[in-house]
Amino acid sequence: MSNELGVKNNKASKLKRLIRGLRKTINEKIHIDPKDIMAVAGIHGTIFSIIIGFLSAYGLYIYNRQQELEIQVLQEASKINTSQIADLSPSLYFESTAEPLEEYTITADKRKQILNRLAKYCMGVPVSQISEKRRASEITRIFHALYTQFPFKENNGPISFDRIEKVRNWIIAMDETLPEIDFILLIHGNTCQKYLDTYINNEQFPIKYTVQAYLKTVTSAKEIVDSTKSSIAQYEAQQNARKYQKRYFILALIISIVGLVFGVLLPILNKRASTFLYVLIPIVCYIFLFSIIIFIFL
Repeated sequence: MSNELGVKNNKASKLKRLIRGLRKTINEKIHIDPKDIMAVAGIHGTIFSIIIGFLSAYGLYIYNRQQELEIQVLQEASKINTSQIADLSPSLYFESTAEPLEEYTITADKRKQILNRLAKYCMGVPVSQISEKRRASEITRIFHALYTQFPFKENNGPISFDRIEKVRNWIIAMDETLPEIDFILLIHGNTCQKYLDTYINNEQFPIKYTVQAYLKTVTSAKEIVDSTKSSIAQYEAQQNARKYQKRYFILALIISIVGLVFGVLLPILNKRASTFLYVLIPIVCYIFLFSIIIFIFL
């Protein structure tokens, strides 16, 4: 233990001697006339001002870029509000169940239950105490309930995307819903269309219910979700880079303050200050600052 302590003390003493020797050499070799000290302070002040101004401008650019990407994400997600959603409202003349699906705010669990029910109806699986005509009307009611609630709409109106977190939740809901509807309609679409044609589309109603209309909604929504995912990936990449760069901005600011203190304030307040302090320390600060700037851009 004592040997280790002795080694550390020796290293510390060597470092102190090196600094003293360097300081003495600089003071002897570099002699600045007291009349020129203010000029040196002015040069340091100008250089540090340029560096700080550059870092501030770049920081403002990064912040504005982050805001632009956030707006882009919200705008991409909002396209679902103007997409072609198959809003084929079920007729009041159809037979209905006791549960008015379209009056509910559909949660994730509720959505899974409704999709399971849709799969049974479209597959033609026998359902107790339900007629074939009612099966067809239930298919339209389920699609109406799904397509007028989140994630396609919000309480049968446009979805208000006001923050990134809501967009993330919307993407999760879409990823849980779209593949299920797509699978049901692609596998059992013909059976589903048979019920619609036999029991609904021949009833002289103005709306024609087709599986293709429901699938078109899925395709349109997929395209919007994919473009939103791409935008949010750019946003998150920029956000991670900003967190990473923030540390270097803080470090650069601290180094700039140190350089200003020793390179500008010290020679102004004390014209007899050591040349080592107001020449070498600012130069070291310049080296660190330019290294940080190069590192940020690389």
